[in-house]
Amino acid sequence: MMVGGFRPQGSGTPVGLPLAAGFTVVVMATALASLVFSQGDLAGRVLIMAMAVAGFALSGVRIGASLGTGVIAWMFTTGFLVNDAGELSLSTDDAARLVLFVVTALGGTAVAAMLRPREGPTHRLRGVPGPSGVTLPAQGVDGAAASARRPVSAGTARSMTEGKPIRKGEAGDMARSGTQISGTQTSGMRMEISDLAEARVRMQGLSRVPPLRRARDMPASAVNPKVPSPRARRRS
Repeated sequence: MMVGGFRPQGSGTPVGLPLAAGFTVVVMATALASLVFSQGDLAGRVLIMAMAVAGFALSGVRIGASLGTGVIAWMFTTGFLVNDAGELSLSTDDAARLVLFVVTALGGTAVAAMLRPREGPTHRLRGVPGPSGVTLPAQGVDGAAASARRPVSAGTARSMTEGKPIRKGEAGDMARSGTQISGTQTSGMRMEISDLAEARVRMQGLSRVPPLRRARDMPASAVNPKVPSPRARRRS
């Protein structure tokens, strides 16, 4: 039940549970009205029953439970507070009391809905990497970096990390994701993907896996064969 963008508190609860609670409230209100007011003071008894219906509706239950409680209150009022031994009747006064209880239930439900704070729209987070991919910064239409992060497949990330050429299928995957990678961005992306891979292995609690060797951690002779190794320098 939505009233002006608000939702009652018990909108996610099945109708049967609050209706049973409303039945209990009506029984207690009937006993209280019988003890407080005498047989001739019918207005006081009806007032107590109407207050019970309004209080139950203000608790934020669904509108079906509120209307059901109002009908039950009318039945108990007619059978035990107006007549004797649960005898039901349908006169003009009985119909007026039924309308009173129904309107009270509707009004209480509407007030409870309006008193609840407005729920803002939920925004879906974009760029959260899935279990089989990592994220890369996406480029906008004019070449400016966009705030969203688009996922790419694990094969593409592995090729970029290991420095292998990207295959045709991986290039198509990157094109579909809208990712544009330039030569100046490749080294930074490799570092980011490597760090993400190591952190992911540690968070999952897997066995110890040696980290990916980066170009900065390797000796200069391994990167450039023309540079002599430290052992060759000592020999010379």
